Amino acid sequence: MRIKASMIVIAFILNGICLAGVYYVAPDGSDLTGDGSEGNPWATISKAIRSVPDGSVIKVRPGEYFGRVHLGRAFEKGVIVESEVPYQAVLRNNGIVVAVYGGANITFRGFDVAHS
Repeated sequence: MRIKASMIVIAFILNGICLAGVYYVAPDGSDLTGDGSEGNPWATISKAIRSVPDGSVIKVRPGEYFGRVHLGRAFEKGVIVESEVPYQAVLRNNGIVVAVYGGANITFRGFDVAHS
């Protein structure tokens, strides 16, 4: 019985080590005053990529996001950037919508991406 309890505790500790945390981006967020929390999200994916620790998940809330998304950071463990509701986070720009310069180990999924 003690072995089972110990294994459960170890599993929870290891799970916490593997995930650095969940951060949020929202159309009404702020890159100046936001901290990426659920209640105080950032406004842009670019700000989130620059700010999160390695191993994080960035959830992008539904809405329209205008401008270029820069994925210019390399991560060792990896980072997941995902639409909180698949295809409800809409990324638009007149030119390049998503630019990847020097970015590595970034999983980007569930977005509606197109030119404006």
